[in-house]
Amino acid sequence: MPSSPAVESLNDQIDKLYNDCLAIKQDVDHWLEQGHIDGLYRFDQMVTAELKFLNKLRDSQVQQPDQVISSNLCYLDAVHKAISQSNHVTAVMKNFSLKDMPVHYSARSMASVKVDVVAENGLVWIRVNARNAKGLRHEIAGLEEESDYSDDEAPVEEEDSLAIFRKAKALMACAERHLVHFRKPTVVFAFMRIAPGDDQYVDEHIIGKLCNLGVTIYTKSESTTLPQVYSHHVQDPMTEKLNLDVSTVLALISELVHCPNVTPAMVRGEALQLQATQELSRRILPDLAKLLDKKQLYVTQAALDKLNSIISVVGGPNEKARFDYLLGRNDNVDLWINYQAADLSYLRLTVMEDKPTERFLQLLDPPDSLLQRTSRLNNGRKIRSKFNAFHVNVFGTGDANKMTTLTSISWMRRALEDAGLPGVAIVEHEPRSLAEQKLHKEIDFD
Repeated sequence: MPSSPAVESLNDQIDKLYNDCLAIKQDVDHWLEQGHIDGLYRFDQMVTAELKFLNKLRDSQVQQPDQVISSNLCYLDAVHKAISQSNHVTAVMKNFSLKDMPVHYSARSMASVKVDVVAENGLVWIRVNARNAKGLRHEIAGLEEESDYSDDEAPVEEEDSLAIFRKAKALMACAERHLVHFRKPTVVFAFMRIAPGDDQYVDEHIIGKLCNLGVTIYTKSESTTLPQVYSHHVQDPMTEKLNLDVSTVLALISELVHCPNVTPAMVRGEALQLQATQELSRRILPDLAKLLDKKQLYVTQAALDKLNSIISVVGGPNEKARFDYLLGRNDNVDLWINYQAADLSYLRLTVMEDKPTERFLQLLDPPDSLLQRTSRLNNGRKIRSKFNAFHVNVFGTGDANKMTTLTSISWMRRALEDAGLPGVAIVEHEPRSLAEQKLHKEIDFD
């Protein structure tokens, strides 16, 4: 018996959903290969589960329209489009803590709020909505899609109490708590299936109200991309004044980064040989030059003292001369011929007094309970044991002066977050140690 037109139509819908989901899966696999995006594996699991569900529907002898409606593909597709259109995505489906937030910001006592896509290196938080205008009207009215009410009859809660506004307020308040380089992230609500003019009520009472709350709005448009609606909020994420950790200054003056094509065989020591291998793969001096160009550079007194003690013992002649240049003790620009910046006058260090914030000083407080004192974790402290007073002075003083701190300490950001200090302004780079004394003397770098 031939299939009825209705069954064929349903089969076609399921096939289309499956193929669309497969295309999303292929993009996600590509992103996973390219590099780390926090939460992307979670999104991949959701897409994989949806593929299995749709494939099971394709093989099923009994297919119902309700099964198609129950597909989660609309939401997955909306998130996929937001990722595809956005720049410098760092996280997907990331939860941000609402801890210590006023109770009235917390919708149903949420402990956190979810951001679907974190873009522009953390400066943009995107919350996607996959419903069309009719679906959104019904959602805010607490109705199912196939309701007996007409659009005009659908009852609506008191507007201020609607979940969409509670979530918007929570996200805006949460963004205040999770600053990125001392700047509040821009909150974007992306209505991926609603175009301007689709529904007057949605335009005036939903989108208009969200705008009044400070939310940036994206609606479906052939002429406007998602980044265009928030581009005026996005600038250089780092502060104009930069605080350089000891590790960054050492990387900046190291002979290893100023002499091209140093191979592992040319240096002594396992750590330097690893860094030489990394340097052959990707030179960090151009990256450092880009980060530091036209910035005001600072070091703390604690960092300067440590640098003096290290460089006086381990530094070679060129490395010592570059350090002197940074401190204004010589003007030998020939030492910086491989430093790709147009204006070397910015490449000077100003020393600032050690004056960390109270929240950093508290990280070294002794355990205040018997349970903490007997805990092996971090010796009972709030932060890992290797974090010490020197780190407080360097990173805490940068925090006090609202400066981005550059460092090669890979564990620092996570340690601070685990200790309850989110949003500390840190930029990490690969380490490069002083190498001049350990370079084979017979090597000619010309």
